This record gives sequence, C-alpha cells and structure tokens, in this order.
Amino acid sequence: MLLGLVAGEVGLEPATHTVRTGEIVIAVKNVLDIEHTFVIPDLGIEETMAPGETTVATFETTEPGTYAFEIADDLAGSLDITEQQASRRNLARNHCGRSVP
Repeated sequence: MLLGLVAGEVGLEPATHTVRTGEIVIAVKNVLDIEHTFVIPDLGIEETMAPGETTVATFETTEPGTYAFEIADDLAGSLDITEQQASRRNLARNHCGRSVP
C-alpha cells in the first residue's frame, strides 16, 4: 500500500490514513524550507526530510492498530492499520470446505 503525505504550512495532508496489514510505503513531501523528521514511534520509524524533498519509508506490519505519526508539534496524524482480508479463494475454501480453482 502506497501512501502520499504533504508536510506544509497548513499542516499535514491528509492527516489520517486507513490501510491494511502488509507492506506499507509512505512517501512524505516536505514543502517547507527547513529540515524535519518523520516519526512513527510505535513502529520504530524515523526518517529525516530535507527541505523540498520527498522521503520514503517502507515497512511491513502484521499488527492492526492506530499509530500516531508526527513531523513537528503542529504536523501530526494517525495511521489506522486494519487486518488484511482473506482472499476470495480462501473465503470460498473455508465456506465450502473444498478448494476453488
């Protein structure tokens, strides 16, 4: 799942994202003229963002939950991670008791 965030003078846009467990890639563009650090403390993510640059953080999680992230005191948001849904094939197998081609 790829998420795009923009850190600007009016705040962080968008401030809340909902994604499913698995590999998550977050691209944050710093449109401000000073360096910032993008942090998701509970996931151990800390990435320095140079002025005018886009920083990419890639991680994988199997733990659903709501994780706060911040760039500065007034630039904060949350990442809501929900469980990955079972594939149609697995749902059909579980429902019918047999494999579906």
